Amino acid sequence: MRTIQETINALRLNEVGFTTGFKGKPLVPQMISPSDIANVKIDDKYQRTLSKAKIKDAKQLDLSLLQGLILCKRPDSLGSHSGLFAPDTQHQCVLVVLSEIDFPVLALVYEHDENATLDECRKVEAEMFYQINKYRKKISTIESLRAGCAFGEEEAIKIEGIMMRLN
Repeated sequence: MRTIQETINALRLNEVGFTTGFKGKPLVPQMISPSDIANVKIDDKYQRTLSKAKIKDAKQLDLSLLQGLILCKRPDSLGSHSGLFAPDTQHQCVLVVLSEIDFPVLALVYEHDENATLDECRKVEAEMFYQINKYRKKISTIESLRAGCAFGEEEAIKIEGIMMRLN
């Protein structure tokens, strides 16, 4: 076990050319009701197709894994293209609505400028979608087994036992 600072020091991460400071506009935390989430829109211009299989695999909303819905609020001046859009967390939005919970959940909202055009909104949202997913690392088999053993998943423990015997 180690702290973030100890990890930075051990891996010499301060030497990788990381630029201090930040870019972008901060997301605004808001509590959003499931009925409002049901009206969140998905823009097919940049968003991936909803995966029915991913919803089926989830089986049920797990609140302990719900980190906050990433949403964008487009200006009212865009008419039917205004309102809340999900540039990345559409599957989580669907799970919240299907769960029929009766309390609000955390959303992190990017608020477009009031004078933003539809093209400008789509460009920002598409880039958010791209950046959020670009570096998302799929969990490796070893990482999956290590975590599975730590929380007592039967199959992972069985595989660990076989690997130990072969060692």
